[in-house]
Amino acid sequence: MLTTSFRDKLGLLTANDTTPYLVGFLNLQRTGPLVIDYPKGQTAGGILDFWQRPVTDLGLTGPDKGEGARYLVLAPGQEAPRDADGYRVVQSPMNSIMHGLRVLTPDPKAAEAFMSGYQAYPYAQRENPRKIRIIAAHGRKWSGWPESAMELWGLVAKMLDQEPVHERDRMMVAMIKPLGLEKGKPFGPDARQTKILEQAAVAGEAMARCLSYAKRQPEARIWPGTQWKNAILLEANQETEHHTALDERTAWFYEAVTLSAGMTTKTPGQG
Repeated sequence: MLTTSFRDKLGLLTANDTTPYLVGFLNLQRTGPLVIDYPKGQTAGGILDFWQRPVTDLGLTGPDKGEGARYLVLAPGQEAPRDADGYRVVQSPMNSIMHGLRVLTPDPKAAEAFMSGYQAYPYAQRENPRKIRIIAAHGRKWSGWPESAMELWGLVAKMLDQEPVHERDRMMVAMIKPLGLEKGKPFGPDARQTKILEQAAVAGEAMARCLSYAKRQPEARIWPGTQWKNAILLEANQETEHHTALDERTAWFYEAVTLSAGMTTKTPGQG
């Protein structure tokens, strides 16, 4: 579990340098059904799968409305225990999840109280959960950016191997198979495949930059004759009526991390 400092961004996209953030990455197949438990407080955040699709909002924009709650997070195929009364049960479409909360109160003591009351632990340990250790990220080298093109593809191979293939992704999975990325097999591309993958990473980032900095969607521009642009041009589920919001998703996640209903709502006073 990482919390950003008040003084620098530490390589994190999206996060600002005046707000405490709690961020954690977990694998539900390793933990089993997972409890995320936090007290009442001025916070907002969410649980997301590794496509950065929201499983649920947390805090002020979530079902608990900032009143605090115990969420029980299930992996694909996991069922809620029969004695799970008092939990808000949510099901993730993937085994790997990220969850994060930004602490919005301007009172440092209230922020510290909230963070000290935060817990995440396997449901099987609910009777005697180990107190979570929050690691202060200040002073540590940390980045959400892959170190190299082949490290990026190694991460893709890892996620392909440990996650279910959704119906939406089957055609893409077929396309990357000739490049050495195949579910259930170790990632070891030959020289030809390595060259293609390295070039693809450069071309892919160039495409993402263009989609981010030269948005073509008419709804991107806020005022004619200016360069003010809307950053988020997709819904939280990343889908439209007829297709997945591919270009919009690429642009946003090149600029930032996470997406939630609270971030995309058009309801005044929320988000």
